[in-house]
Amino acid sequence: AEEKAAAEAAAAADAAAAAEEEAAAWDAEEEEEGGGGGAQQRVLLGRGFHLDVDETSVSAGNFHTCALHRLEDGGVGGEAVCWGRDDKGQCRPPADTVFIQISVGDFHTCGVTLEERIVCWGERRGLLPTPLEDVAFLQVSSGANYACGVRKDGDVACWGSIPGGPPDIDENGRDFVQVSAGNPVACGLHEDGTIECWGAHYHSVTTDEPEGQFSQVSVSTAGYACALRVGNGEAVCWGRERRGRLQPPAGEPFVQVTTGKVFACGLSESSGKVICWGDLTRAHHNMPPKDMSFLEISASTDVICGVTGLDDEVGLVGENDDEPLRVLCWGREAGHGEGVPGHIALSPPPLW
Repeated sequence: AEEKAAAEAAAAADAAAAAEEEAAAWDAEEEEEGGGGGAQQRVLLGRGFHLDVDETSVSAGNFHTCALHRLEDGGVGGEAVCWGRDDKGQCRPPADTVFIQISVGDFHTCGVTLEERIVCWGERRGLLPTPLEDVAFLQVSSGANYACGVRKDGDVACWGSIPGGPPDIDENGRDFVQVSAGNPVACGLHEDGTIECWGAHYHSVTTDEPEGQFSQVSVSTAGYACALRVGNGEAVCWGRERRGRLQPPAGEPFVQVTTGKVFACGLSESSGKVICWGDLTRAHHNMPPKDMSFLEISASTDVICGVTGLDDEVGLVGENDDEPLRVLCWGREAGHGEGVPGHIALSPPPLW
């Protein structure tokens, strides 16, 4: 008991020291910015500022969806559960494997294991070569026929069918904290909150990246992307305009953004409600109650899935780490022909 108490005290001390160091860094940056210099200062936000993508609990795809089933012992991560189209094996994850994050593509699925390795299943033809087995990854994002992952050293690796790879490493190395793969474009989020995109020059996604600092980026498979600004949480979208998908509501702070084909959705910071813009003709099919709140959302072409509590009461859910969670999907063929399995007990996503 004494050893456990000592370990907990040491962990608390480390966390407090890290918080003080981060606060001191912010104070120093604010003082430097107030010194009257005309140039914009490089603000290193650190690896904890962006969304905690290493605990993504659900990922919606065009033809199948996967979620992480919470472990019985309550440990970190969960087992992958997939449903929908399975002609390429995309709904058959490896058994006895614990994942901390999962991402669905068109006919494949990739996940980051508890050992920080990437495992992919489904259509293999477009996914070769796969990442090195001895490389540690923090996050993975599946595009249409390829995938990209953020390595533990901050580098980004992509494999499969993507025209052009990540940008060349410069003298400062790489410092990515998140990557989002679309078709045929991917975008990465740097440690300082800036966005860099690569791939085909498709509808200006790779040439018109917005300036400023962002906390998350989501790339659609249909020629556009959206991101959330640091500070006010507003969504910014760029690329090819179709049916209002590049026009998020002004002045609405979000904690997460996700992109479909002709629509995008954000998770409201104040209420946890899903707010969407663009053409929702198909995505509105079987939509949940407007007052329901969510902890996490994921969109594909015409499908949206969200993580919520087991009841439909109005208010924020997931305030207790032990609260059971579930997946709800809506839109065109939201259940992918079979519906969401009823036995899923999700690993709770982080509270933002």
